[in-house]
Amino acid sequence: PDLSSGINAEYGHSYLYANYLHIYLSKTKFMQFKCPRANPQVDLLVSFDGSTIKRERVTKFLGILITDSLSWDTHIAKVASKLHRNIGSLYRMRRSLPIPLRKPVFSSLIQSYITYGISVWGSGGSASQLFPIFKAQKNALRCLFNLKRAPDSYARPGTKRTFNENMFLTVHNIYFYTVLSEVHRISSLPETTRSNLINFSTRKPDLALMRKGKTQYLDSNFLFAAPKIWNTLTQTMFKTVRFRGLTRGGISSIAKNCLLARQLSGDPVSWVNKNYSFTD
Repeated sequence: PDLSSGINAEYGHSYLYANYLHIYLSKTKFMQFKCPRANPQVDLLVSFDGSTIKRERVTKFLGILITDSLSWDTHIAKVASKLHRNIGSLYRMRRSLPIPLRKPVFSSLIQSYITYGISVWGSGGSASQLFPIFKAQKNALRCLFNLKRAPDSYARPGTKRTFNENMFLTVHNIYFYTVLSEVHRISSLPETTRSNLINFSTRKPDLALMRKGKTQYLDSNFLFAAPKIWNTLTQTMFKTVRFRGLTRGGISSIAKNCLLARQLSGDPVSWVNKNYSFTD
């Protein structure tokens, strides 16, 4: 249909009247989702009760920033900004903070912001998209644990050893860990409930079925990325364990230990792709 002249939402009056509902037009917004690579779309005008409803390009829902292009770059930048502000707090308290409290403080001021909703905005664990947060994680560790340059070096002190000594996961591995836990939780749901989310093979119960679609454009979507991540983790890293038969606590413990072992592999100082990626 031709939408160039806008949309009149007056038809909703009868529904609102019948259900004793009222719309606060000053607080009502709409969002027009679009594909970044599609042809230019018509900018819609939506009106209701004689008033034009404002269009939003970015909105916050349950603490997560959603854009009209369904890109998570805006939310990632917001999380990175929060982490940098908290690094300032860590800098001010680092000299008076007892050593035993460093780990819980880092978890509270850094890791907790990363963990919230990461299965939604984690961008499929993309190293390039998550780099701003990974960089903030490393800066926070250097600040809180007082990591200094070697006397004969201009390079910034490495953080890989500190990550693993304190059992901290990088943002990429937090994403993989969370997705694995979420898929395991979905697998325990009744089949009628989980069929709209993720399906499993009848011949191989631990094999999640991939959704059809142009995956190069859908890697940041949980329902498309999660089966791929689940299959990679369970089939290449945990060959001897049947995951769907484990409790939630059991899978969390095994998954974190395996991710930490992978995070520690390779050079003990320098980060390599294998530490936070499963594409190698």
